[in-house]
Amino acid sequence: MKKNKIKFKEFNPFKENLEGEYLIEASAGTGKTFTIIIIYLRMLLGLYQKNNNVIPLNVEQILVVTFTDIAIQNLCKRIKKSIHMLYIGCIEGKSKYHVINKIIKKIKDRKIAITLLLRAELNMHNASIYTIHAFCQKILNLKNYEFQNFFFNKKIISDELILQQKACIIFWRKYFYNLPKKIIKIIFFYWKSPNDLLNSLIPFITKKSTLIEYHFKNINILEQFNKNIKYINIIKKFWIKYENIIVNTICNSNINKHIYNKKLINNWIKIISLWSSIKTINNYYPTQLLRFSQKILNEKTINKEKIPKHTLFKIIEKFLNKIINLKILIILKAIKYINQYIIKEKKKKKR
Repeated sequence: MKKNKIKFKEFNPFKENLEGEYLIEASAGTGKTFTIIIIYLRMLLGLYQKNNNVIPLNVEQILVVTFTDIAIQNLCKRIKKSIHMLYIGCIEGKSKYHVINKIIKKIKDRKIAITLLLRAELNMHNASIYTIHAFCQKILNLKNYEFQNFFFNKKIISDELILQQKACIIFWRKYFYNLPKKIIKIIFFYWKSPNDLLNSLIPFITKKSTLIEYHFKNINILEQFNKNIKYINIIKKFWIKYENIIVNTICNSNINKHIYNKKLINNWIKIISLWSSIKTINNYYPTQLLRFSQKILNEKTINKEKIPKHTLFKIIEKFLNKIINLKILIILKAIKYINQYIIKEKKKKKR
């Protein structure tokens, strides 16, 4: 007997007939939020099924459930913005956004669509977009008369997120408050508050992470900043000394000339030379330096018998191995601290 194979097809959020049940498999970075927004807009306008008699849904009738409060905030913000963009597009008959135009083309009566979108935009505070915890709490509240003997005055809360927020605030105070202004400026460039920092950490926070056991764990932020300054000043001196030999050394080798052509090489050199001539005040270095690492040059050379070699290229490779990005260092330290804090707090509650 032949076994029936399950056939998978690519999901098109603009065209799919949304009738019945769907299971959509999607990995990281495949556009899940984008897909949700397109489906949401189609439901608001009654464009989600092939049947012409489909009734448009309001924001209270469309249920969206996700995991964290941060994800909810992001989703609500993007949905509301998309509704407004489509609303303006319907008024003007077109939009500067290709995605919005694709939806506008499917609308038969723009006047009705404008009314529906305006209603949705004004009513977004009532949208049925919840975390799993909040949705369960809502159901319990609605059915409270059935459960009052069991769940009287009980609340479902996201303990994990609350602990993460507390831990991140403590980490912020402990590690950042005594740092000099020059490092605080770098931190503020990436994160304005403990909440901003936590938002960037959420995807990476796990109970067990081998990433945290990396060799960064005992490195002091201020000490590493000063070391990076030292490494940068050294590489700048070597670059200024040898920059004139780079073009000829590389062009006379068997390196891949599609990647390392004269125009690109000269552009990279200009960027690095400008950086080398400026006083070092932070840990920034141009990513173009990577192009002149001996390891990368070896990899990009077609004929290994004629690899571009020079002291400068070896020094750059050593520099890139020694310097530690402060952003990465802080992220790793924060993840480790938050995870350890949560474990301790949960042990306390069990006592």
